Amino acid sequence: TYIDCFKGSSGINAEYGEGRAAIEPFDNNTANSKDKFTFKCHRSATSDHNKPQEIYAVNGIKFHPTYGTLATVGSDGKFAFWDKDARTKLKGSEQLDNTITCCDFNHNGSYFAYASSY
Repeated sequence: TYIDCFKGSSGINAEYGEGRAAIEPFDNNTANSKDKFTFKCHRSATSDHNKPQEIYAVNGIKFHPTYGTLATVGSDGKFAFWDKDARTKLKGSEQLDNTITCCDFNHNGSYFAYASSY
C-alpha cells in the first residue's frame, strides 16, 4: 500500500493492489461523508461484456502540491491525473512497455516524473 497526504494535510490518498485508490479524511467525524470514497483506476477497457476486465496494481500515488489533483501510476504501464473533488479522470497516458513503479511532482508541481521498470 502507498499513501500520500493531500493539500492542507486534511486527509490521505491510499492505493490498494486491486486497481483501486481511496480518499480518507483524517477527521473521524467525516468518515461517512462524501469526503471518503474509493475509485477504480488502472483497469483495461473492454467492450465485450463476456470478457473479464483486467485489473492492475496501483503502484504509486502523488498529490500535486498546488492544485490538489493527483497522479496514479500502475502495473499497466500507464499514469493518470485525477481531480479528487470532481472524482474524474483528467488525463491518461499511452501505455509504456513496462510497469510504472513510482511517481512524484517537483516542489511547485511544474514537473512530473515517473520510473518504469520490469
